[in-house]
Parts: sequence; structure tokens; C-alpha cells
Amino acid sequence: MRPTFLAFQTAHRAIATSQILLDTAGNNIANVQTTGYSRQRVDINSVSNGGYIQRYKPQGVTAGGGVEAKRVTRMRDQFLDARYRMQNSEDSKYASILSGLNDIENVLDQVSAEGGLLAEIANFKKALDPMLENPPSNDMAMVVRNAAQKVASLLNTYSQHIENVRDQQIYDLQNVHIDTNFNSIVENIAALNKQINEEMAHGNTPNELLDERDLLFDKLSGLANIRVNISPKWLSSTLKVEHVEVFLVDDNTGKEIDLINDETYNTLSLVKNPDKTVSININSAFGNDNPRVRDATRYLTGGTIGGALNVINGKGAEFGSPLNEDNLFRGTLYYEGMLNTFAVNFAKTLNDINAYNPNGELPRSFNVSSMYLADGVTLNTNYDNTDPYYDPELDNNTTPPKPAGAAAFNLSKHTNMIADYASARRDLFETIDGSGVITAGNIKISQDWLDDPMRLTVTQPGDPSEGENIGRMIVAIEHGFAFYREGDSAKYPNALFNGTFEEYFTGVNATLGLDVSLYTNYSKTSEHVMTTLFTARESVSGVNLDEEGVALMAYQKSYNAAVRFFTVLDEAVDTIINSMGLVGR
Repeated sequence: MRPTFLAFQTAHRAIATSQILLDTAGNNIANVQTTGYSRQRVDINSVSNGGYIQRYKPQGVTAGGGVEAKRVTRMRDQFLDARYRMQNSEDSKYASILSGLNDIENVLDQVSAEGGLLAEIANFKKALDPMLENPPSNDMAMVVRNAAQKVASLLNTYSQHIENVRDQQIYDLQNVHIDTNFNSIVENIAALNKQINEEMAHGNTPNELLDERDLLFDKLSGLANIRVNISPKWLSSTLKVEHVEVFLVDDNTGKEIDLINDETYNTLSLVKNPDKTVSININSAFGNDNPRVRDATRYLTGGTIGGALNVINGKGAEFGSPLNEDNLFRGTLYYEGMLNTFAVNFAKTLNDINAYNPNGELPRSFNVSSMYLADGVTLNTNYDNTDPYYDPELDNNTTPPKPAGAAAFNLSKHTNMIADYASARRDLFETIDGSGVITAGNIKISQDWLDDPMRLTVTQPGDPSEGENIGRMIVAIEHGFAFYREGDSAKYPNALFNGTFEEYFTGVNATLGLDVSLYTNYSKTSEHVMTTLFTARESVSGVNLDEEGVALMAYQKSYNAAVRFFTVLDEAVDTIINSMGLVGR
């Protein structure tokens, strides 16, 4: 016969288990709006009255010992978690790229706008038109120079705006994405690993800490492409904790680099390179000081950080090389390169045309010195002693005679000066910083042209080649030419583009528009997949109020039944104690 009070233990366990079930359902309902909360479930099992000793006694009928709650576990699907984090990395990357491209688009859209670069080039060409038929006056020459100056100024402005986009991307990458987000997240994950293992070592199940850590894993996956590996680490034959590893993964090769190992973690830092690119270094918390390993840039191909690196470092195939491991995405360096290519070819074309002087003639404004003029060679008594051709030691027996106080006129020197002018460069554009290559950022009107608006090389009225150079400039603007990188066809023989200035920028804007459209589609598709995965994950981990309401009613009935069972047992014992054995008294 079983013990009299065994049933009370069964009823007690039923009440206690039902209470835990009610508490868990209530906790789920309370956290329905909590970000990162995982629905919890009570693991219960039947308690047996059996034991090893029973095999040595006659078999009897036993009803069991009731029920007990073993643990409260979280409802998670590791496969869905991994898929969600991979997709989160991809989605964040596309969003970051699209944000950078939109910033670039805002700059280049101004090129075609009213008052933009193309409009000013048209004004420059319009200013040249009257000079074809009429000799240029000083006023006409000033209009042309001012129009060219606006073109150079706009190129400076667009270059600065592209530079501002890149500087903002670098600032956000370093101060927001890396320092504020990435490094603090990995530090918090490592700290949580320690807390979780301490709780587990004391036999507890830290579900809330695990939820918090999973939420951090999700956030980290939005910054970079990561892989999380969690395996058991046994402290004894019955007690285990977790061994947590997090790796940065190169999307292209699948290679990995350590990021977190339990309580040990690495952080990232940004390095600016001389070629305007940036690199991401990883610290040596794991004891590896190899510079090649410290450079983690190639592992950061996904997430917000990977997208920002594309926008910052992207040179495109036109300005980068896979042999140098350049980033071939069309980012800020690509569009800056296209602006620079336009600026140098625009300047070089006009400089070369202006240097052409087929008849060895001088412009109408050209004075050999204040002592004599190019046409007629008339002497002047008020000579300029700063004139490099002034020679006070020359013989005074000149024809015509030298007036008192005037420098001698030397015909051979006068002829040489004309020859020097004809062979010298008369650049209309030069660099602000004195560097050898003109860019959109450093192009300016040459100082000689600023000093003398008549710096344009034009032939004189009545000459067969009258207006020839002006015509060449107009033809170059209207019909176009080949655009070479750095304006150097010898160093870079493959032209980047053939056509007019307008066609060039139309092509650049069209390329940017295609990139924006492409990554908009990528982003929408990725977001749709993210929504699908989120829904699938929520179906496992999320709290459903309808389900919890039904469970709550079931647990309540179970609790009430257990209490009723306890009452029945109490009545039965009362009968045994107070009612049995009364016969014969």
C-alpha cells in the first residue's frame, strides 16, 4: 500500500507547476512590446514513483508522482537567427550605399540645373561667338574670361561638395558606426558572455541576458557580416556553460577573422591612407601583430560599414585596378575622378588651342615694352627700366636716333621677343596649388589671363586665318573630343569618353542614375526578404496574445483542478482519521 500522504505531494507539485505556467504566460504577455524578447516556455515532465529497488519486490500498480517544472526556456530557432543576421548585413549594406549615392546625386544634379556647369559652358561658348567675326575688344575679352572663370569656380565647388560627401561618410564611419556602435557592441557582448556563464555556473537560466545578447548580435550583424558560433563548455559532468565565438566573414572568399572569444574581444579603428582611401584595422587582443592580419578592411564587405567603405573607397574600374586590390565600386573617388577628368581635359584643350599661333603674330594688346610698340616700333622717352630688353649700354647711333633718356631699340632683340612669345605657352588655365595636374579642385584662370583679358591668341583682321583659334575653341565645345585620364593620352592611352562636354556629363549622370536605381531595387528586394525572415522568426520567438490568452485559461483550469484535487484528498484523509474505526466503540 502506498503512503497515505503521497497524493498530497502529487497535488502540491501540480499546484506549483500550474503556478509557474501561469507566471510564465503572464510574463510573456507583459513583454509583448519588449524589443528582443523571446517567448518563454516551461519544460515539464512526469514524476515517477519507480526506482531501481522496485525490481526486487512484487510488482504493484503505481499512479506516479505527478508533474514538475524542470526549466523555463526561450523559444529560438538558431537557423532562422543565422539567416536573419546574414540578411540584415546585406540589407544594411545596400541602405548605406544608397544613402551615399543619393548624396553624390544631389551634387551632380546641379551640373544640369539652371546656372549649373553645363549652363556656364554654354555661356562661355556664347561669349566666344562674336569674336569669330570681329576683332576682340578688351570688353569682349573680359566677358570670355569671366565666363571661363565661372566654369572653373563651379568645378571647384562640385569638387568640394564631393569631398564633403566623402568627409561626412568618413566621419560617420569612424565616430558613429565604428566607435559608438561596433566597438561598444562587441564590448557589451563580451561582458554579457561573462555574466551569462556566471549565472549558468550557479545553475540558473539567464533568459533575459540571453535575449539582450541576441539583440546585440542582431545589431552587430547590421554593421558587418558576422558568424556566431555557440557551443557547450562543460564545467563538470552535470554542469555546463557556453563557449561563444564571433567572426568577421569576408563575403567574397568566406574567410574569417576572430572578433569575440567569450570575454576576449577585438575593436576596430579607422586609418586614412595617402590615396584618400581608408582602411579598418583590428586590434591585437588575440596576440597577432601581423600588419596583414591587422588590416581587416577585406573582411568588412557587408553591413553598414561595408557599404560606407564602398562609398568612400570606390574608384570604379576606370581609376582602380584589381591588381592593387582597389575597390572597384563607383563611389566618391570614382565621381571625383570623373570631375577631375573633365576639368583637366577642358583646360588642356583650351590651353593647347590658345598656344597655337600659325603666323607667329602678336596679339593686339601685346607691348614689347613701354619704349616701343609691336606695330610701327615707335620710341617713347618715358622708358620702363624694369623692361628685360632695356640695355643702357647699347650704341646710341641708332636709326631713328634715340631720344634723350630713352633706352636703345634693338631690332634683333625685338625679333627675338616676338619669337619667344610665339613659342611660349600661353595657358588660359592653371592650378591653384602649383601642382602639375589640373583637377576639378585646383583649376583656376591663369594669372596672365587675369592680368590681361586679351591673353586669348587670335589672328589680326585681314589675315587669312582671322579668328582661327576662336573657331577651334567653339568647335571643341560643340563637337567634343577624347577625354583622357589626367589629360595624358601617352600615360593612359585608352580614352574614358569621346564626345562633347554635355554628353560627358550626361553619361556621368546616367551612370549615377543607373547605380541609384540598381541599389534601390537591391534594397527593396533585400528588405522584402528581411520582412519574410522577421515574420518567420517572430512566429517562433514572438509573443502571440491570442495563444497566450488560450494558454492562460488552460493553466488556470489546471491550477483550479489541482486545488480541487488537494481538497478531495483533505476530505479523504479527514474521513480516514475521523470516521474510520468507530464500529464497536
